[in-house]
Amino acid sequence: MAELTEAWVAEAIARHRWRERLRAEFEARVGATEVSVQSPDQLVEVRVGADGSVRQVNLLGPLHGRSTVEVSRSVATTVAAATDAAEWARRILYAALSGLVGGETTTGGSVSRGCNMLGSAGTTHGACGCGASGSGSQCRQIRSTPIE
Repeated sequence: MAELTEAWVAEAIARHRWRERLRAEFEARVGATEVSVQSPDQLVEVRVGADGSVRQVNLLGPLHGRSTVEVSRSVATTVAAATDAAEWARRILYAALSGLVGGETTTGGSVSRGCNMLGSAGTTHGACGCGASGSGSQCRQIRSTPIE
């Protein structure tokens, strides 16, 4: 069994404090990060916090000529994709804080983009400018506010 020395205890306390600072920074970034997901039919946009909370639901396209079933399906599909996107954002934030990836997320209010492609090739995103393509595509955008 290892002997408890002052140096060992001081090092353990320093590691604990470092982990607590990292956890607090992660929680702050999660609170300041928002992910935006659009439906494949471009009718619905859902903004969700990286913590999973739905912050805003926007109807982007015209409702005229669409059945309530179509609109409901589009909203439900987009909310489900936004939940997945929030988890994705948390993983990216955690990886960035852990030093596993670089440059995928930034502070200062800038935007990082990534796409979650669903389906086969064929159509091109227009709303985010990411250039990704795919049938039934859902594009995720991360927006992070500066952390003071």
